[in-house]
Amino acid sequence: MSYLRLLLIPFTVIYYLLINLKRFLYERGIIFKQYFSPVPVVCIGNIRVGGTGKSQVIISVAEKLLEKGQKVAVLSRGYKRKTKGFSEVSSFDSEKFGDEPVMIKKLIPDAYVFVSENRVKGIKQILSKYKLDFILLDDGLQNYSVKKDYEICLIDKTYCSKNLVERLLIPAGNLREPRSQVYNFDCIIFNNKFDDTTKTLDLREKIGEKLYWAEYRLKGFFNELGNEVLLDQIKESKNLVFCGIAQPESFKKLFLKYQIPFENFIFYPDHKKYNLEDSKRLIKFAEKFDCKFLITTNKDFVKIQKFINEFKRAGVLPIFVKITAILENYDKIINDMLCLKRKS
Repeated sequence: MSYLRLLLIPFTVIYYLLINLKRFLYERGIIFKQYFSPVPVVCIGNIRVGGTGKSQVIISVAEKLLEKGQKVAVLSRGYKRKTKGFSEVSSFDSEKFGDEPVMIKKLIPDAYVFVSENRVKGIKQILSKYKLDFILLDDGLQNYSVKKDYEICLIDKTYCSKNLVERLLIPAGNLREPRSQVYNFDCIIFNNKFDDTTKTLDLREKIGEKLYWAEYRLKGFFNELGNEVLLDQIKESKNLVFCGIAQPESFKKLFLKYQIPFENFIFYPDHKKYNLEDSKRLIKFAEKFDCKFLITTNKDFVKIQKFINEFKRAGVLPIFVKITAILENYDKIINDMLCLKRKS
C-alpha cells in the first residue's frame, strides 16, 4: 500500500460515515424516500471499484429469464457516454449510450436496454413504455433511491486478499462498502473468471448458502458480422491482443488457459475511448509483429468497430471474444427471482 493512500485514510472515515448516514436516511424514509417498483427489480453489482465480472452475469441472468418467457429490461447509467438523461439503446453507438449497455444489447437483442443516471426516473419511463416482468439494474447496490427486490453482489479473489487496499473503503482502498455488507445481500457470487482456483471453504462457512461459485467459459471468437472464427485458425496465426477493462489480467488468462498464442498484449485504461490515432497505432503494432488477427473484448470491440475499414485495408482482422458466466446452481437463483414475480 502506497504512502499516498495512507494519507487518504481520514477521507475514508468520512466516506464511511456518509454512506451509513445515507443508507439510514433512505431506509427510515427521513428526507429521502425509496421508490417501490410495481415490477421486480433485480440489482447486480459489487462492493469494489473495478471489474468483478458484473456485465457477464447480467447477460447470463437476462438470457436465463428470457428463456423462461420473461420480458426483461436492463437499466444502466451509461458510464462515460457523451449524452445525458434517459434513452433506450437503439443502436451500437457506444459514445451515445456507453460501451457496456451497447455490449449488453448486442449480446441479448431480445432484452430492452436503457440508460439513465437517475434510476427512479429511468424505471418510471421504462414502465410507461413497456409491460415487463423484470428490471435488471446494472450496478447500483450503493444507490438506495430504488427498493431492490433481489440483490446480487459479485466478489472475486480480491475479496480474500490480505492487502490493506482491498480491505479499506475508497479513497484509501478499493471498496465502495465494508466487506461485511455482503452478508446483507440476497445472493453473493464468487467469480473465479478464468482462474483455476479451488472453492474457498472458509468463505462458504462464513457466508453460507447464499454464496455461489461462477467461472468463465469461452464461447468463441467472432468478426463484426457475427461470424465465428475457428479456434484452430487463431492458434495457427500470429495475434495481437488488446483491451481496456478494469482487470486486464483476467482477459490475459483466457489466452493462457486455452493456449492461444499472441505476439503482444496491450493494456488500455478501463472504458477507453478509441480514436483514429489509436487504430493507426494498433495497425502499426500488428504490422510490426506480422499479426493476422487483432483480438479484443466485446466491450472494446463496439468502440473500434467504426474503424473496421482501416483495419481491413491494413490486412488485419479485428475479432472479439465471447465468453459466458457459468454459475453453480443457476436454476435456484432464477427460481428465487420468479418467486418474486408471483409475490408481486
